[in-house]
Amino acid sequence: MSPQHTAAVLHGPKDLRLQSRSILPPQPGQAQVQIIATGICGSDLHYYTHGRNGDFVLRSPLVLGHEAAGIITALGPIAALAEPLAVVLHASRRANFTSTPNPRVCVIGSGAVGLLACSLSIALGASSVTAIDIDERKLDFARDILGATNTWAVPIPSKGTPPPRDKDEAVARSKALAHAALQELGMGSDGFDIVFECTGVESCIQMAIFLARPGSRVALVGMGTPIGYIPLSSSALREVDIIGVFRYANCYPEALDLLGSGKLRGVENMVTQRFPLEQTDRAFETLRRGRDENDDLVVKVMVDVTETPTLTPPPSSDRILGSLAPPELM
Repeated sequence: MSPQHTAAVLHGPKDLRLQSRSILPPQPGQAQVQIIATGICGSDLHYYTHGRNGDFVLRSPLVLGHEAAGIITALGPIAALAEPLAVVLHASRRANFTSTPNPRVCVIGSGAVGLLACSLSIALGASSVTAIDIDERKLDFARDILGATNTWAVPIPSKGTPPPRDKDEAVARSKALAHAALQELGMGSDGFDIVFECTGVESCIQMAIFLARPGSRVALVGMGTPIGYIPLSSSALREVDIIGVFRYANCYPEALDLLGSGKLRGVENMVTQRFPLEQTDRAFETLRRGRDENDDLVVKVMVDVTETPTLTPPPSSDRILGSLAPPELM
């Protein structure tokens, strides 16, 4: 019988089961990693809550978790924050960050990826970094822990405010929010050189375009809106480049170097909660709420693989990693 390990397997929305999986021997050119802890990504939360993330739909049982930290046999350790940092590094390269000396940077969304975007932008020499979110406590973290220059809290509509009548009114509201942010930040109508949109929310994508100055770049880092209604005319007339970002390529070495260099201020404080593997459901619910049982801020949640929990035998039809693909490819 081949060696076994334990996995938290997603069978459907909010249907996580602890199951035993066979450990496959590494093939030539591969390495085997003993997982110690795994961070929960925002995309993992989408799969857990809805069974999909944008165009990517759960098709069969899936082992979640791609922000893993562990020990590579005979080679040494890796860090769990290297994966989301690699995403941000790839975004900065796609946005040609270094082509603008000391750029003014805006980061929309202060989740783990957005906060890493703030920290990386500072390390890469941004003259100012502005974090935008609806959560004041996340903005406090961005400013006080990571060193963001400015923050701006998106005002939450008062109770009873009617939703936009149509898509055009929704865009108009996003434009008004962007202009209000620029005015309150003392930027007039200048805008930012680079905007990292890290939410995937349609209204935030719209806002990102209006926050960008003429000739600048908007990097779409967040996922979540499969088909968006965006102000293309505003982007085209002001020559704002809209740049797609999907995962990363050849970024891990630099990400690991940065994590070990001390240049990323405050990142050691980003892991705010830890749970054992048998409490993976609780870990996801904590991330979904954005607060833990003590009402403390949730930034990055880790699942530690340190104990042997009670297992649920997998059905014989289950695949080791499951199937995940856009609907049009299935």
